[in-house]
Amino acid sequence: PLIEAPYQAFKRCVSIAINQNVDAVTIVGDIYDSSKQTIYAQHFFSKELERLDKANIPVVLVNGNHDFIQNEQPITYSYNNVHQLTSEDVGHIDLTLKNKETIRFYGFSYNRRWIPERKIEEFPINQGQTDYTIGLLHGDLSSSTSNPTNYSPFTIQELLSKNYDYWALGHIHLAMTLNQNPLIQYSGTIQGRN
Repeated sequence: PLIEAPYQAFKRCVSIAINQNVDAVTIVGDIYDSSKQTIYAQHFFSKELERLDKANIPVVLVNGNHDFIQNEQPITYSYNNVHQLTSEDVGHIDLTLKNKETIRFYGFSYNRRWIPERKIEEFPINQGQTDYTIGLLHGDLSSSTSNPTNYSPFTIQELLSKNYDYWALGHIHLAMTLNQNPLIQYSGTIQGRN
């Protein structure tokens, strides 16, 4: 039934990642569609992370506005493959892949439901310290720097100015490519919303 759709979609996503032996999985917020997660949903998500851990596939994740970290108490995962940026300040995680290439992921998590500040301004310009640099940004595309929104607004030009190799975007539930080279993309909601 419909209630199982998000679970089945995520399970398929994890299976594809394992079958294609991807370098890493990124999750850019809104793992859950509510600030209060059921035990069943938490257990299911944890078991899928465990599948990725057994396949030696790293997961880098941040929290969005739907699953924001309340009272500075993030849900933590005990698997060696899970790397979570839990601060509202932009931080980074460095990974070395199986082929010895290095990736730096920059991002932040929501510690409140709304972040009207332009968090993009906190992302540093890529200095080439790793082979690849990836930005994880849960926010709204705005047409200008003066366009108000409650979800970490940014412009495409601001993203391009950071010289990252890829921007993984969260918040908008429709899959959308904003730029091809470098790739800037909203993955959307994997099971669809309509």
